[in-house]
Amino acid sequence: MAEYTTPGVYIAETGGPPPPIAALDAAVAGFVGIAEPVPGAVPPAHGITAAAEFGRYWSTAPVLADGTANVLWAAVRGFYANGGDRLHVAAVPPDGDPAAPVAGLADTDAALIAAPDVQALRPAAAGATMEALVALAAVPLSNRMALLDAPAGLSIAALRDWRRRFDTPAAALYWPWLRTTGGTMLPPSAIVAGAIARTDSERGVWKAPANIALMDVTAASVVTTREQELLNPVGINAIRTFTGKGPLVWGARTLSSDPDWKYIPVRRFAAMLAASITRGLAWVVFEPNGPVLWARVREAADTFLTDLWRQGALAGDRPDAAFFVRCDTTTMTAADIANGRLVIRIGHAPLRPAEFIITHLALATAT
Repeated sequence: MAEYTTPGVYIAETGGPPPPIAALDAAVAGFVGIAEPVPGAVPPAHGITAAAEFGRYWSTAPVLADGTANVLWAAVRGFYANGGDRLHVAAVPPDGDPAAPVAGLADTDAALIAAPDVQALRPAAAGATMEALVALAAVPLSNRMALLDAPAGLSIAALRDWRRRFDTPAAALYWPWLRTTGGTMLPPSAIVAGAIARTDSERGVWKAPANIALMDVTAASVVTTREQELLNPVGINAIRTFTGKGPLVWGARTLSSDPDWKYIPVRRFAAMLAASITRGLAWVVFEPNGPVLWARVREAADTFLTDLWRQGALAGDRPDAAFFVRCDTTTMTAADIANGRLVIRIGHAPLRPAEFIITHLALATAT
């Protein structure tokens, strides 16, 4: 603080730079499922950060009280074996409705949401649970992606038919089911969620979570190249096993028919961007809506996007080729300003994965 020695009137500038915008963590997972709670144990609001913590709040016995397998516990172990970090668990007892706890994830920061045991334990209720996950992920500015599971044992034709009930960029579907080293049959959502979290940590949310190995599991069935030719165009991501390699995630598509939202990293990055900027500009509410505020908003968003560009998250060899930020009289009318509406227009150039690698070969003849 300045030291004042002479009586008088002084003016102290208090503006300063706008608060920085922080990127939300898109790798936080949220599982709904069937579990037996430990009496008196209350799960922490921030979720759990290791598989061992699951046992503090829910039973890790291999069989539940109703005689069914404890699939959720196997899914949690698989999530952490594949690189998962923080996880929210919303569970119901064996006699409960597995779709009911989906709404509980809305109050968490879970961004990868799944129901990894429902198809195995409550197939009759699985459809409603998957639809509830999609509805939650599709909420505007939610920063969520639903990882769906189809029923086990479907033919390729039946799998394609099951997939037709969804058309959304906020969900992804993987196939086939997996077998853990402990022998449990699991739909792939929990395992893939861990692998996505690992990719986010190592590379960033803009990297396609594909061509990555899955740990401690084997594929329950083999997806051939011919079968993937039928799955990939409809957005079903195959898990392939190649000679000398374990199971690899070999697809990165959403369940959207909109070509702009075909790829998982494009959707996840855009959702993270929108949610982060919205939360990061919360300080703007009730500020005087004029040029000084608009300049501060532009500065905050520009700084955030420039940092992402420097990390390699955006296409374009210069910031002005990678994004734009507008907040001025070109984005707001006089009526907007009079009615307290501040309108920001942000555009960004997303990175799309190199899905098809084409090499042109030519034979040079000796002269």
